[in-house]
Amino acid sequence: CAMSDKIAAIAPVAGAHPQMGSCQPMLPVSVIVFHGSRDGTVPYLGDGGYLPPVPAWAAAWARRNDCDAKPAVDHPHTTATRETWTGCSGDAAVVLYTIEGGGHDWPGAAFGPGPYPDGIAPGLYATDVIWGFFEAHPRRLEP
Repeated sequence: CAMSDKIAAIAPVAGAHPQMGSCQPMLPVSVIVFHGSRDGTVPYLGDGGYLPPVPAWAAAWARRNDCDAKPAVDHPHTTATRETWTGCSGDAAVVLYTIEGGGHDWPGAAFGPGPYPDGIAPGLYATDVIWGFFEAHPRRLEP
């Protein structure tokens, strides 16, 4: 929040997202999130206190970025649901990938528990998707 003039986009994967009620970035920050619905380390539905549910955290970023209220929902992979908020200020976007049945994993990674690279979300390689998202949402600095 404090570095929105320097950071154009973030990409948490299976990340812990604390309550951020006081977060008021100066500029929109694009956000792409990947999270397994059965993450036993960072619960997808939050912990009832410090960690909010991941969908609520993503929706809060969409509100900060003045995005459309409702995300478009699609299923780009057999085990993944993608929610995309558009119409955001500064050409920002907020995207949430929910990996159904996924745990505390990086989709497409060749490490960690589970059959990789195609066991959790067939054909979904978070690193490639994130790179494309970052390229599409750069911070344009004044000369």
